[in-house]
Amino acid sequence: MTYIVLLNWNGWEDTKSCIHSIYQNTKEEFRIILLDNDSGDDSVKEINDYLDQKQLEYTYLNENNIESSHDLKEFVFIQNNGNYGFAKGINVGLKYCISQEDCNDIWLLNTDAIVDEYSLSSLKDKLYSSKEIGIVGSVIRYFDTPNLIQTIGGGRFFPLLANGKLFYKNSDISIIDNINFDKEIKKLDYIMGASLLIKKEVLNSIGLFDENFFLYTEELDLCTRAKEKGYSLSVAKKSFIYHKDSASTKDQKGMFYYLINKSNAYYVQKHYGVFISYVAFFNNLFINLTSSSKRKYLIESLKGYIDGYKIR
Repeated sequence: MTYIVLLNWNGWEDTKSCIHSIYQNTKEEFRIILLDNDSGDDSVKEINDYLDQKQLEYTYLNENNIESSHDLKEFVFIQNNGNYGFAKGINVGLKYCISQEDCNDIWLLNTDAIVDEYSLSSLKDKLYSSKEIGIVGSVIRYFDTPNLIQTIGGGRFFPLLANGKLFYKNSDISIIDNINFDKEIKKLDYIMGASLLIKKEVLNSIGLFDENFFLYTEELDLCTRAKEKGYSLSVAKKSFIYHKDSASTKDQKGMFYYLINKSNAYYVQKHYGVFISYVAFFNNLFINLTSSSKRKYLIESLKGYIDGYKIR
């Protein structure tokens, strides 16, 4: 059984569209675990009304009660007690999933994403094609411009720059047939959390997300730990996801640069040590000073780096 984990925060319209696409297109056996990160809008009411309207059997829980719940409806709606960000918010759902005996793998899916009929089946085929594969990603296409790729699976990360780059970002979808996947996918450092299928055994082996990450880079850390345990990453080339892109920080560029730089700085320090962290800091300072698009957010970026380095 695949458990599909979704995290909502002030985005009930996208979340309803995502849920609708799952039920409309997914033929495999699945159970949805939807978490709400203490939204300040009408998300809980709107989603509950939607589930009632669709006559879906569901269980509504508070995060404090998940360990005592054994009522396995096809849909579980869990209310978190705060806006925990992605890592901690998702972890509440992951703890629930791995405690269920019928859970074999977990699909993390962004609520601002739409799936098609092969999204999950292709992921599962690739995940179980080798015992070494622990995590698989999708080909993520822009929702508004589906001929363009946001990423093939995930991306690369460059510790000396404390920054990453999405794989084949903004390429035309036609390149899929020309890529040597077996060769190229080995270059991936992480699978993007917008669509990430992971074996339950991997989480039992490496643990859950590091909750020091509030938003961004948490999947890089998870994939790094998985690879250190001998698991490999892969991409299902026929699994397409249509992503609306960065709904959580839309129109908040300053917040985006603060959060991503904080997470990247923490990741570099955690996995590469203090010296590389300082090199990355000064490299990024130079990049931000010389980039006209980033210079206006220099203060937010520097504050993010500094706060990231403070995390222990």
